[in-house]
Amino acid sequence: MQSKKKDHQKKSISLINPTNFTRQIYQSCAILICNNQKEIIEANTNFCKYFGFCPPDLLGENISLLTVIYKEKVLDDSSWNKLLNETNDSFSIMLFTPNNITFQATLRVFNQKNELRDKQYILLFDNLTKEERLSKNFLNSHFALMDLISNSPDIICIKDPKGRWLLANNADIKLFKLEGVEYFGKTDIELAEHTIPLYKEAFSTCMKTDELSWKNKSLSRGDEAIPIPNSEPIVLDVIKIPVFNEDGSRKNLIVLGRNVSEKRKIEKELRSAKYKAEESDKLKSTFLATMSHELRTPLNAILGFSDLITAEENKIEEMHDFSRIIHANAALLLRLIEDLFDISLIESGEMYIDKEDTNLVQLLNEVYESFPVEISLLNKYDIEFRIKMRHLHLPIYTDPFRVRQILTNLLRNALKFTDEGFIQLELEVENNTAYIIVKDSGIGIEEELLESVFKAFRQIEDGLSRKFGGAGLGLSISKKLASLLDGNLTAKSEIGKGSSFILSLPLASL
Repeated sequence: MQSKKKDHQKKSISLINPTNFTRQIYQSCAILICNNQKEIIEANTNFCKYFGFCPPDLLGENISLLTVIYKEKVLDDSSWNKLLNETNDSFSIMLFTPNNITFQATLRVFNQKNELRDKQYILLFDNLTKEERLSKNFLNSHFALMDLISNSPDIICIKDPKGRWLLANNADIKLFKLEGVEYFGKTDIELAEHTIPLYKEAFSTCMKTDELSWKNKSLSRGDEAIPIPNSEPIVLDVIKIPVFNEDGSRKNLIVLGRNVSEKRKIEKELRSAKYKAEESDKLKSTFLATMSHELRTPLNAILGFSDLITAEENKIEEMHDFSRIIHANAALLLRLIEDLFDISLIESGEMYIDKEDTNLVQLLNEVYESFPVEISLLNKYDIEFRIKMRHLHLPIYTDPFRVRQILTNLLRNALKFTDEGFIQLELEVENNTAYIIVKDSGIGIEEELLESVFKAFRQIEDGLSRKFGGAGLGLSISKKLASLLDGNLTAKSEIGKGSSFILSLPLASL
């Protein structure tokens, strides 16, 4: 065969690449590789052995040099163009060798790009007449497996002992923005230079966990957060499987990753729901214990002193005292019932707020004038109760009944935890916001417990033996009412030096 040889650069096949073949196929099948100009640039030993060609007769020649009959027609140059672009399909062909030997074979065409990004075509001939051929069933199984790996929604990657990528499926390439990048033979750190900077940390972490898998010599599994541009990170359930040779040396590392972001979100919500359910159950127990104690105390007083009143030997003065105690405990019982009613309305979203134009200064003065009665009921005459305001008139659009309810709760709370010193009601205005402050010189609250005092049925001390009474509803109701009034209620405190509760309300009128 006489032909003019063309200059060419001999290429080699990457043996483990998702678009190429395993070593077993390369060694068992007849393979040709041609470039984009259909020039043959490599023929493996099997092709030369099966079909009687010598490499010098093929390399650099046009693929149409081969006498191939497809669908009862000899393939010419234009026919080869069409055939080469119908990749991944099988074609039943007849091939005539230079020695006039005819072979029936199955032809499968693949394409890839070399390191220079030039397109190449791989032609695989399965010679059905040879005993040493690779069976068609094996080939079909192999290609089906490669299709499965390539199109799996889970990321799949295989690395060599040095961490170099050998195989990566579409999901893996898409996730790390490596489309169009020749990843074969590159490490994570090298590939990080070919993608967006966002993934550099993820690649660095991946290399560390790879090495841990090798050292532990066992399957490892764990969640890895992968950043996503302009979106929330996704969570991958990553499984790493180290594979070793018979002599114990490293062979391959198989990396599998499944997106479990939604699953982890649901699990987090379930844990939160479980915690809330347990907390709710605990609060119910606390509520029952607290209500049992709080209801029993005034009821015992009412029943006991009612019995004393009926005794004939009692004097009129004593009966007046008994009547006063009965009245105070009945009022306490009524207040407790009202608090329970309010908290149920707030929690169900049925609390009604009736806003109107109000003089805040006048409202505070009314609260100040009525509160000494509360002090006298507890016989805490050593406490100085004072008010501090610089305004004579301050209009506000709010619900005066609910503001009075909040302040009364705050003052009662201050009175409960203050045995001597002072309780002060202040009014300050700043940035179109009114700040109403209730200060006391009481026992104070630890800083880490400040937020918990606003929770229902919570007190600094829990249990029936606590020193201070109350159901723990006043501050919780006040906090929620402040929010319904478009304001806020916060607290500052120091152990042994007292507390300050600050109610902020907007002054803007409608």
